[in-house]
Amino acid sequence: MITAGLGFAATRLRIDSSIEAFLSTDAPVRLRLDQFRRTFGRDEVFVLAVAGEVYTPEFLNRLRGLHEAARGVALPDHPDVVDEVRSLVNARYVTADAAEVRVQDLGALLPPAPDAADVARFRAAVPAAAVGLVSADGGMAGVVVRTRAVHEHLSHQVYARLLEVARAHEAPGFRVQVGGAPALAAAIHARMLGDAYRSLVVALALMAVLLAVMFRHWLAVVGPLLVVVCAVVWTLGLMALLGYRMTALHNILPTFLLAVGLGDSVHLLSVFRTERADGQAP
Repeated sequence: MITAGLGFAATRLRIDSSIEAFLSTDAPVRLRLDQFRRTFGRDEVFVLAVAGEVYTPEFLNRLRGLHEAARGVALPDHPDVVDEVRSLVNARYVTADAAEVRVQDLGALLPPAPDAADVARFRAAVPAAAVGLVSADGGMAGVVVRTRAVHEHLSHQVYARLLEVARAHEAPGFRVQVGGAPALAAAIHARMLGDAYRSLVVALALMAVLLAVMFRHWLAVVGPLLVVVCAVVWTLGLMALLGYRMTALHNILPTFLLAVGLGDSVHLLSVFRTERADGQAP
């Protein structure tokens, strides 16, 4: 029952895949970062980097569709999770004359079906309106997606939605990649879970084969594996109950416990078999 309880607790173990998790909680840089966030808050910014010939009608039309799709990203319980989307489509374009100052979206310069003259006029307006949203050589454009401050697992869901949007809008000459700090954290999270699962399965399989070859008895295979699996479950369950989080630095822990536990199990089984061969009672 203890193992079952700790196993349930292990399923509630929180995984911290943030970049700052690589620093100790009392590191000076970490303390300054936490203070800055308490004072000014924090931004969750994803960047859709789009490679291609930006100043062409086909690219700009696809960019407009990508912008609208990114703005439409929503979660079941958080339909307004996306706070703002910025790109060449809605960059602020300001013009003035003797009578007035006009502020409009840069994308307003593009009709629904732009021709070469429309694109040329649009390109001439970009330097004053879209700093940081397009590369100097016109080979890449960015769509900046700013979300509201949400829990980490919700940020991972936004990342998954943006990956779907990126795949749906990719085309020849329009290659989309998802970046930004929350995207990096989500990718690390997914890689951590995948690596931990694969390493655990491979380690258990190799241990089972090794024990079967060495002792050639099913009890000598099942017994040690049960012991080391229980050790992993207890450790992860206690980490969850004590409030610890799994980070990339802890990712090796389950496999490490399996290796140490197997060594002790092999030692005990070898001693047991040697003493039984000498005629000692069990």
